[in-house]
Order: sequence, then structure tokens, then C-alpha cells
Amino acid sequence: MPKGSSQRLLAPSDMAMHQRLLEEGWEAEARTDRWLAGLGGAALLLAWTSDLALLGVTGLAFVLLGLRVTGFAMLIPVLLGALAPRPPKWLWLARLSFLATSVPVCLIIVLHPTTLAVDGWGMVAMWTLLAFGVSAPLLSKVLVLGATYAVFLVHLGHMMAERGDAYGNPSQVVTIVICGALAVLLVPWLGQRSNEHRLRELATRLRLEHEVELREAREQQARAAEARADQAATQARQAARQAQEEARLRTELFANMSHDLRTPMAGILGIVELMQDTPLTEEQAGFLATIRASNQTLLSLLDDVIDFTRIEEGKLPIAAVTVPLGETLRRPADLLRVTAERKELGLNVELDPELPRYAELDPARVQQILLNLLGNAVKFTQHGSVTLRASARSHEDQEILRVEVQDTGIGFTEAQEQRLFRRFTQADDRTVHRFGGSGLGLSICQGLVSLMGGRIGAQRRAEGGSVFWFEIPLRPSQAPPDQEQERPLPRLSVLLAEDNAVNQLVLSTMLQKLGQSVAVANDGQQALRLLQQQRFDLAIIDMQMPVMDGAELTTRVRQAAEPMASTRIVALTATAEPERHAEFRACGVDAVYTKPIDLVRLRRLLETEAVDAHPG
Repeated sequence: MPKGSSQRLLAPSDMAMHQRLLEEGWEAEARTDRWLAGLGGAALLLAWTSDLALLGVTGLAFVLLGLRVTGFAMLIPVLLGALAPRPPKWLWLARLSFLATSVPVCLIIVLHPTTLAVDGWGMVAMWTLLAFGVSAPLLSKVLVLGATYAVFLVHLGHMMAERGDAYGNPSQVVTIVICGALAVLLVPWLGQRSNEHRLRELATRLRLEHEVELREAREQQARAAEARADQAATQARQAARQAQEEARLRTELFANMSHDLRTPMAGILGIVELMQDTPLTEEQAGFLATIRASNQTLLSLLDDVIDFTRIEEGKLPIAAVTVPLGETLRRPADLLRVTAERKELGLNVELDPELPRYAELDPARVQQILLNLLGNAVKFTQHGSVTLRASARSHEDQEILRVEVQDTGIGFTEAQEQRLFRRFTQADDRTVHRFGGSGLGLSICQGLVSLMGGRIGAQRRAEGGSVFWFEIPLRPSQAPPDQEQERPLPRLSVLLAEDNAVNQLVLSTMLQKLGQSVAVANDGQQALRLLQQQRFDLAIIDMQMPVMDGAELTTRVRQAAEPMASTRIVALTATAEPERHAEFRACGVDAVYTKPIDLVRLRRLLETEAVDAHPG
């Protein structure tokens, strides 16, 4: 089988497939040549020993055999080739060896036609020449086969002369010539066509097998990829569930911690505030101020931890309330003024006159940022002053509020600047030991400013100290309609449901100082009985009480008949989580206030709820 034929028909990119095609082609040719050797040999032997009419059968055998094979091969070369069908060297070696021994024999036949002893070698020579044409191109096959046929005719003439026929019958001669010509012309061509057809079939089969293998490989890869994707999805779901569980546990931990810490701190602050309204010596007033400041520090640390967690989880809401801008910015400085005066520091506030009088922002969060920045400035400054500046500027059709806190304190180095806004980090260890602090303040400020859509930074001053600044969007607003109106606080009938004795004392005393009528219940069950016995304008209830908690109490009240069902309910909770506040509102409470609550916030609560309780 010609190697070039297979390359032209198939030309695969896969060399392994091409090698397989060649090997199978040689094996198929070897199998076919065995049949050819037997049939062709029998036909020629019959034509050689019998009547000349059988030469037509010989030619027909050549033609029919050519339909199935590439060429003709004699028995011995085929047998040698069958021993090693893949390497064509064996077949060529066998054919060349027989050709080398047959050429002299052919010459003897031509020169000495009467020598019957070499007749058999003449047939061997003819078959060897035919075998030589097996792997040659088509033209070579025609030439070799024609030459072999010429030798055969010469040999045949000598045979007929010896028998006395001397080409006698013209019809027999014509038959011999026609059959030989057909063999010379048709056998190589038909063999070539048959070979190409077999190659196409083989190439098609191998290509289909190759495609099946590729498809199976792709399906296996797809199944493996799908399995990996399923595994990754399962791991992602497990990680998500684990993260949700960790978030739930963290939220529950901070909620419990907030409640357990805020409740006693609320009692301490309340008692201190009540005592400050009584006659005190100067020393006693100083002690109370120290207690109040220490308690406020604890509360600030607790708020920092909770706020930091909520910022990381993206659960810290930012409100938008219309407030007097100047008053909102000055209040943190006023709160820290006493601390600054103790250190003999100047605390200045410089507000640009062009600032709008009212603006829409979150006052609690802005003041929290200012308290952190001003508190740090006062803490880290031993001599000189601290200055708060605020101004407005326009940027891309948007008003920007810029606030700066400048101090003459210890400042920071270039290396420390990279760590300023990292969580749980301060400038250096000496700062921690000397000034204390959790290292969360600036990180929380950065998170709050980011939630407001702004940016924050710090600069070192060449003359000493530092400037911390932040910028947030500024939305000027108009004054609320009732901003300047002072309403008298009406007398309300208030039910206070609180299980903590200290908080009971603090809140009931504050309510009485504000002129309210107060009834106290130790748990939700007592509060429900009191609500069933008499009408109250307002119920202030703690959400975590024994026997019946605030959520169940609120649900019972809302399910009761009028007028009990329409009682205004304010929830007091030590939990600062917005999710918990939403749950309380879903139970039916009208407002939620976080402990601790001082006299100012309590008065504001009563003013708000009084309007709703007595809309007329």
C-alpha cells in the first residue's frame, strides 16, 4: 500500500492515528495477497498446462482479482511479508531478491525458448515482476505489468511452437492479446481505485473512532468539570452557611453583651444624673463627674466594638435628618471643653459663615466622628490648642462639607501614617501604654465616612501636630416647621415595665421630675394586668423581662379590645442592632429607644409620644 496515498486521503493531524492507518493497510494487503497468490497461481498453472482457450480465464482472473487488491504478489514474497506486515522493508526485500534471480531466467527464456526446464522459472519471473508493481505508482504498475505480459507472450509463443501450434488460430491470438491488454490496462487502474476506496473506508472508520474517543474524552472532561463545579458549589454553600452561622452567633453575642453591659451602665448614669440634681458639696460633685465620665468611657468602648462589627457587616444604617448644621458641629466640642480646660488647652470652633444654617445628614454619626477626632486631639495634645474648622465647597455640581481637626500634639511619623486607620492599631506601643484606647476609633470614623459617601485623611504639620479631616456630601435644607416652637410637656399616664430595680428607680424618678404619672410593673405579666385594669396614655416597656417579655406583651396588647389595643408603646432595649429593632416594630411597638436614656432624651421621647397620644 503506498504511503503517500494514505497521507493524501487522510492527512490527519494526529500522527498516532496516521500510523495506525498505515499498519492496518499493510495488514489488510498481506491478507489479500495470500488469496491472490493462490487464485492467480491456480489460474496461470491451468493456462500453462491446458488448452489455449483457458488463457481467457487467466485474463479474467487478473481483472477480477485487480478489483479487490492493489497489485499482484506471488506466494513466497507474500508469506515473507505476512511475517512482518507493518514494516514494508521485508516485502520490498523479498520482491527485490526474487527480481534479482528472475531477470536472468527471463533472459534465458527469451534466448532459449526451447528449454522446457526453465518454464517454471519463467512463471516465477512473471509473478515476481507483478509483485514488484504492488507498491509502485499507477504508471509504474502499467509499465511493469506490460513488460511482464510481453515476457509472457514470448514465453507463450515458444510453448506453442514446441507443441506445434505456432500461434495457429488467429482468434486464439486475438483472445490472448485482448485479455493481456485488458490485464495490463485495467488491473493496475482497478487495483488503484480499490486501494483508494479501501483507504477511504479505513480513514472514515478511524476518523469515526477518533471522533468517538474525542467525544468520550470531552464527556469525561465535562463530567469531571461538572463534578468539580458541584463540589465547589457545595463548598461555597457550606462556607456561606458557616458564615451565616458565625454572623448569627456574633450578632447574638454582641446583642447579649450589649444588653448585659448597657443595663447596669444605664443604671449608673441614671443615678449619677439624679444625684447631680441634689445639693452636693464640691467634692461630691467631682466624684460624681468622675463616675459619669468613667461610665461614658465604658459606654463609648462598647459602642465602638458594636459599631465596628456592624460596619464590617454593612448593617449600620445612615439616617438623613434635617438639623441645624452649626449646632450639630459645635456640640462635640462643647462636650469635650471641660476636658480640654483641665489640660489648659484651647478648644476653638471656626465655622465658615457661608455654611447653610440647616442641612440633611445623620447628626449622631457626624458627631460620633467629631467626638473621635476631637477626643484624640485633646488626648494627644499636652500644650497648645485644638481647633475645629468646617467649610463648604462645590465639586462637580455637588456641595461638599469639609471638616478639619487641627492640634499641636505629638503628631505622627511617615511610617505611622500608613497605620493610622487600621483597626486595633495605634501609632506605637508607647502610645497605648501612655494614653490607652482600643485602636478602633479612626477605623470606625473611616467606615462611617465611607458609608456617607465621603473620604477621610490626615496630614502632618511642619510646625508640629497634625490635621485630621473628612469630607462628606452636603445637602442644604430648610428649617422644619416646628423647629423654633416650644411646646409645653403635657401630663401623661405612663406605665413603666422594667425588671431591673435600678432602672426602675432611675426612670420612674425621671418621669416624675418631668411631671408624669407613673405606674411600675416588674415583668410583662404584671404590665398586662395593669393595662387591663386601667387606661394608660403611654407604656414604656423593657423588651427583656421574665415571665413575659416585651415582644409577647406588645402582641397581647395589640390583640386586645379598644382602648387597650391603641395604647402607645415605646420599647426600651439595650440592643443596638437594627435587625432587633425591626423585629420589635414588627410586634407592634411605636418607637424603639436604646439604653441608656438620660433626662434630655426622655423629655424628647415624651414630647414626641405626647403628640401622637393626644393628636388634638
